[in-house]
Amino acid sequence: MDGNNNFEQLLQVLNSSSFVTMTDLKGKIMYANEKFCELSGYSQPELLGKDHRILNSGLHTKEFFKGMWDRIKDGQVWTGEIQNKKKNGDIYWVQSTIAPIFGINKEIINFVSITFDITEMKKAQMTLIESSRLASLGEMASGIAHEINNPLTIILARVSLLKRKLERNDKPDVIKADLDIIEKTVYRISNIVSGLRNLSRDNTKDPLEVFQLKKLIEETQELFKQKLRNKDISYEFCCPDNIEVKAKSLQLSQVMVNLVNNSIDAIEKLDEKWIKILIEEKDNKCQISIIDSGKGIPSEIAQKLMTPFYTTKGPGKGTGLGLSLSKKMIEESKGRFFYDNSKSNTTFCIELPIPRKEKIVA
Repeated sequence: MDGNNNFEQLLQVLNSSSFVTMTDLKGKIMYANEKFCELSGYSQPELLGKDHRILNSGLHTKEFFKGMWDRIKDGQVWTGEIQNKKKNGDIYWVQSTIAPIFGINKEIINFVSITFDITEMKKAQMTLIESSRLASLGEMASGIAHEINNPLTIILARVSLLKRKLERNDKPDVIKADLDIIEKTVYRISNIVSGLRNLSRDNTKDPLEVFQLKKLIEETQELFKQKLRNKDISYEFCCPDNIEVKAKSLQLSQVMVNLVNNSIDAIEKLDEKWIKILIEEKDNKCQISIIDSGKGIPSEIAQKLMTPFYTTKGPGKGTGLGLSLSKKMIEESKGRFFYDNSKSNTTFCIELPIPRKEKIVA
């Protein structure tokens, strides 16, 4: 396997999952992959030699783009959300990461942009805000840049590293190891985006279903793990294998995200900051406990927690619907949602039925 084949493998991984362009130092497009052409509506001949102003929707200010260019010309990576306009005039949103490519003498020779279409997430965000459905989901949608910034940075770092390895004609197995990391990271981004899209859709008419609880929570936690790291909050998840519950899976994910976000808001300024999700079986029921390092909620406030539009958060930080909707969602799954005032730390509990398994008669 030679260097060219390795580079083609790298392009194949990126081209199959994202929209990729490369420009010269003046911002003129030198390369645009097929997915980018499909998204923008422009053919390669129409794009080559042009700059990204051909996609300008008019939403962003000159200062916005100046800040972007100042950063990448300084040799740094820029990440942000951009509203673009297709050839036919349709508006779309992308999450874009732009990075300089360095030559052998460490001078900037090109810029590469790797973007993901987040139009549906932006639409979902607006729908959530307008309908006041679980305000925390609106926060997750608007903060998606933080969730995928780290994996995108990993990809860009590996791309730059691979370029140098190819120039040195490193061994194929060394190149393949980097390609494997890039592929795994791409799948992680895909899971985050897919999870948020599913979480944001209307699922009120979904049927009850039997599913593996551990797997669901492992997928859901991808939506708040980065936020926990950003706030320097330690996190623990403990769940026995093979516990099945019967519920509405997406509604349970919504409730979990809402509760963890509430905990983050409550403890982010404490000296001791941790959140635990513990799962245990009790009397043919499964209990999910979301516990944080807070020292509990005063009884006069705890009595009002499930009341619609009641909130202890500051202006603009909550609608007061999160807990009342969480309670309603869990009850739709024939479960119980409550605040456990018997614990020394702040604890919210979800009880869900465990489906009965038919006994096999020998």
